[in-house]
Amino acid sequence: MRLVLALGLAVTACGTDSPQLTLGLAIQPSVVAFRADGGRWFELPQIAHSAAATTYELPNEDGVLAVACVAADGTFDVEELFATAAELPAILYAPFAAWPQLACRPSPPDDQLVEVSGNVMQGGSVQVGDATFFGADDWTFHGGVPAGTHDLVALGQSTVMIRHDQPMNRPYQESDIDLASGSAIGSIPLVDSTGEPVQGELVTELETVNGTDVMLQSATSSAFVVPPAQLEQGDVETVTLYPGAGFIATVLVSSGVAPPIPYVVAPPNPTFGSDAISADWGADAPGAFTTMRVAYITQDGVLAASESAGWANAHDTSEVVFDETVPEFRWPIQPTASEHLFVQSLREGPLLVQASVSSP
Repeated sequence: MRLVLALGLAVTACGTDSPQLTLGLAIQPSVVAFRADGGRWFELPQIAHSAAATTYELPNEDGVLAVACVAADGTFDVEELFATAAELPAILYAPFAAWPQLACRPSPPDDQLVEVSGNVMQGGSVQVGDATFFGADDWTFHGGVPAGTHDLVALGQSTVMIRHDQPMNRPYQESDIDLASGSAIGSIPLVDSTGEPVQGELVTELETVNGTDVMLQSATSSAFVVPPAQLEQGDVETVTLYPGAGFIATVLVSSGVAPPIPYVVAPPNPTFGSDAISADWGADAPGAFTTMRVAYITQDGVLAASESAGWANAHDTSEVVFDETVPEFRWPIQPTASEHLFVQSLREGPLLVQASVSSP
């Protein structure tokens, strides 16, 4: 089987032997490279290129995948993934929060913004991409958004309306928005693995297929959600539980249901490297995991490495180490002069459970 890595704006598939993956990068990556287990690094060859996506072929074997990007202000973000070939599809094509989570998303210049405007009959908010507008009864909004296709999300006190695929390539006037014709904001109860209501802050996040990101906060063990009737294929809605102590659990709720959420009893207690970007979680890992990730962070950028459970087992290791021999590496971080972050992740179907610890 061949895996194909595509940098663009959406996850697509070209048959079972050649799926495509979007990393959601707003800029061309500086490096996309692979090193087979025990082999040497090589930059992945481009299969196709367009204004929307660049496609790379990824060998179907155990190894290390690296993606690096540099933002317009010079800050960098480099992610490495050590994984077996059998694990790569589940990690790369996860339904949400797929690897890598790169932060290189520069804002468009002002001359690439177009004016969008419209009238809303009830008080609330309107969001288009990263632009959010607020108003009271019978109000008008207007502002600049990047030229392109967008989804508009209008929220009232208890209703929501989504207009998908709005062609905002030039100044765009929305037709009047009547939230009374939208859908009632739903509610999903969340329980833990014992059947008891979850305890902690709940945050619902909806990312529409065209990149509008909306958040709803709940104060009880039931999470506010946008109902499935307003969603289209490609919309991703999740609820994240923040019970404290570096633990979070995120569950996919686009279908309108949520599985029980387990709690992590003991958080990880890694030893961070002082002469390398690394973390050793010890021989007794606290529970099962899908990946272990270490990141060293400064104001200049982030260097991070993730290691899958299969890779750790195959190499009999409890340590993840960033490999600085990646081609064209030019973004060193002094280990002792950076923030250290370690994240233990367990992904099971629609559920992602993470426990993290940072230092200093």
